[in-house]
Amino acid sequence: EQCSSDAYTCSRCHGSYELVGGECKYKYRALWFVLYAVILTLFLIITYYVVELAMRPNINHEVAEHALRFRTWSKVYEEATGKPHSLIKTDLRRMYVNGVGTMLHFQWQSAVIWWSILVLISLGCVAIKYWHLPGSAPENREEMFEVCNAHVQEQAIYFYELEHAYFYVVFVIYIFTTVGCLSFAFWQKRWANRRNANLTTMQDYVLIASGFPQQPGSEPAEEELREFFEEMLVPTGAKIVGVSVCWDSKDSEVSVADLALKETDKAELIWEAEQGLVQSRVMMEMRRRSRRSTLEEIASMPASRGGSCLSPEMSAMGSESGVPSTYLEEPRITAIFSRSPSMKEQKRLCDCRCTHLDSALCGTDLRDVEPDAVDEVLRNQNELQRVLDKSVTSGSCYVVLNTEKERDDVYDYCQRNPIRYPIGVPQWCQNKITVKSVGELEPEVVCWSNYGIPDRQVKWNMLKGVGVLILVIAVLDVCFYFPYMSYVLKMQEVRGMSQGHFSQGFLLGLLITVCNQIIYAMALLIADACGFNTKDEHTKFYVTAYTAAVSINTFVDLWAVSLLARGYVVDHGEFVDDDAGMSMKALADNYALQMSLYQQIWAYIFPGTLLAPYLCEPVVVSIIFRLRLWIVRSRKISVQLAEELLQCPPFDLARYGDILIIAILCSAMCLFTYRDLWTIYGCAVISLIWIYFLDKFRLLRFTSRATFVNQQMSDLAHLLSAFPCAVLSACVIFRAYASQSGDNFMRMYYEAHDKTYHLAVNPLRRAQSEVVDRFLTRDTVVMVMITAGILHLTVHWIVLTWVVPYFGQIDVENDKEVPYSKCAEEHPCNWFNANPMFCLRSKYYYRHGVPCTQFKPGKEHILQVNHSIGQYFQGKDKREPSAEAAPNNFRQACQEIRHDLMDEIKQMRSKRAVKGAA
Repeated sequence: EQCSSDAYTCSRCHGSYELVGGECKYKYRALWFVLYAVILTLFLIITYYVVELAMRPNINHEVAEHALRFRTWSKVYEEATGKPHSLIKTDLRRMYVNGVGTMLHFQWQSAVIWWSILVLISLGCVAIKYWHLPGSAPENREEMFEVCNAHVQEQAIYFYELEHAYFYVVFVIYIFTTVGCLSFAFWQKRWANRRNANLTTMQDYVLIASGFPQQPGSEPAEEELREFFEEMLVPTGAKIVGVSVCWDSKDSEVSVADLALKETDKAELIWEAEQGLVQSRVMMEMRRRSRRSTLEEIASMPASRGGSCLSPEMSAMGSESGVPSTYLEEPRITAIFSRSPSMKEQKRLCDCRCTHLDSALCGTDLRDVEPDAVDEVLRNQNELQRVLDKSVTSGSCYVVLNTEKERDDVYDYCQRNPIRYPIGVPQWCQNKITVKSVGELEPEVVCWSNYGIPDRQVKWNMLKGVGVLILVIAVLDVCFYFPYMSYVLKMQEVRGMSQGHFSQGFLLGLLITVCNQIIYAMALLIADACGFNTKDEHTKFYVTAYTAAVSINTFVDLWAVSLLARGYVVDHGEFVDDDAGMSMKALADNYALQMSLYQQIWAYIFPGTLLAPYLCEPVVVSIIFRLRLWIVRSRKISVQLAEELLQCPPFDLARYGDILIIAILCSAMCLFTYRDLWTIYGCAVISLIWIYFLDKFRLLRFTSRATFVNQQMSDLAHLLSAFPCAVLSACVIFRAYASQSGDNFMRMYYEAHDKTYHLAVNPLRRAQSEVVDRFLTRDTVVMVMITAGILHLTVHWIVLTWVVPYFGQIDVENDKEVPYSKCAEEHPCNWFNANPMFCLRSKYYYRHGVPCTQFKPGKEHILQVNHSIGQYFQGKDKREPSAEAAPNNFRQACQEIRHDLMDEIKQMRSKRAVKGAA
């Protein structure tokens, strides 16, 4: 604050500093050293853990190799050839991969990229015209004085002309963006409706009925409801394929879904026995338990509780393959397949340290090596029967019809003739049954375990989740941003130090990334806890929640950035009044303040928000996969757990939220009058292109198969796209206010030089000036901006909700007589094998000869045909890894891309040579 006898020695310091040896040092500087020490400690712990994990012995090789093969089998392949899709030639906007929803997703991403390119070109043209304006503030006060003394009036004139130019450019961008969003939504609606009309999937055969009384699991609910519908629908002549009942099993001690998946793993073991591959699997299981690696020990197991359930042919096949037929009896398969090693065996085989970190990385407790509750239930069929009997129906079921025409006829009949249940009792004792269309719903996206949660409870969970998310944002701001902001505020009046050092700015960018990831994780946990009936509803809530949360958190960050911008102006000698330093009036009139604010926001957005998280994403995913692979190889982990840990995650459409956040941030940048505004859109173009190809690469190589045939996420994206348009509408209002604020100065300047102010004689400009002077003042501009944004959101949503769906309907003639059997032969997942309770009851309650097996991507080969329960898909032979298999790491994928590019170049050269010869 005050120097001593020379310029390098201080005699008095600012309030937030203390005098130490003639130098002013920050009072709380020790906190930064503590933070640096914590970061260094964490880095050393992580480094030690990774090195220790990499040096562990490989004692579970066979299980790891099997899990890697399953990872390869569960990926996306071409249906015709069974080979991976080409990373170069595959156009996901036009090629049917993972459903229509995926195509809509990549079309929307492509549209956003083109929008950002067009805005970049528009702002680039303005920047070229006004290139003589300074792109940054002078570095020192002497340079600033020279610039201002020589060109102050000319620079002011150029600035206000740039204000007018930006008003018209932003207005055109706003109109173009709004019309483009609505037009693209209309085009996608018609395109998707036309595409879905030509597809035949499981959604075309089903209706959902609700209102039934609850029934215990000890009763044949499926058969009773099927007989009820067959009797009630006799006038329609419809054939009922089956009824898939939704069960309430929330009071069960174990997860029904886990039980069904365990049965799928057992079915795979039986399939391998039928194919003569069981011997290697038996050896794998026996080695996993470190028991004697002999098949004779398997044969010496205690006798079966329930007797053999296998045919003589299957037993003979087992004998021919060298496996004792007694092993193939299902109860013994359960005993081997479910048993986990004892604690003593685990300690003797793998004395692994860092078990807590292993468990955290795998998302499951690896310390508990005793048999879990699911294994206990599977080994005890009486206990399993008790779990099934304890479950009750939820009152809803899916009714599967034979053809799409019959489904439409049944739906029309139920709307005209309300049905009641049960039959043969007085009407006041009957329940009114509601029959609805499922819309665009496939069995893969149904959350069967959540049907026991009432709608009222789901809504209450959503409300609580929003409150928890707000609390998380507040805690993050208090724990992370408040210390940093207190540090910045204490230095606000200290010239040259009001922005902090580079290291502090870098840590702020790191905090942004970390906090956003925490918000993503919390939003996902909250969505999981809400209890949605479908994965589409889950994803919609998740995307909406984290988009809103990250946006709110971003505005808090921008407030912090505005304080840095104020410090930037202080550092360079500009006077900023404490009362109106960051007001709209000051922002509109002060070009230096706009420059500094833009430059600080630029440092915040790029690369920390726009690019860095998406560049790190594939690296982090690859590292996590490699660490989990080392854990599987170094610990005696079961086959089931190894498959779960190494399986590729399913592709999701949550990227809509990330792109919307980028669009909102870039739209908000139009608030500033700055020559280099185009640079932020240039970085957005780079980020969006990278995200597009990253998602394409991730879908084709590093995700498991999934199906997205509906438009729900696309419709949500179009609704949320109204927010960037609303932000642009507010920017248009501010641009009008800012352009008007300089008119008086420009008019005085032109009159002093005996010139005519050319904008004043423009009728359109005069009309605009009168309106702006009347409605936009320093006190009302913020309220008008908010009103414009809300008004735009209202109109935009009304058009998307009512107008677009009405005009987006199309009439396409399609074959509605395709039988269910033909569709089920082509689609492995149906309304029966997707229901875990139906699969368990098929085997343990109805005891079907060929029970229904739970569907799981990558294990379609074990599905068997049973027409009586709607199973028509015949599992094909399992793919063995080959040179054409999808890669399991990014290095192999990059090599594949290089080979594809070389092939494309060779084909182009050969075509050119053929044309030259012709």
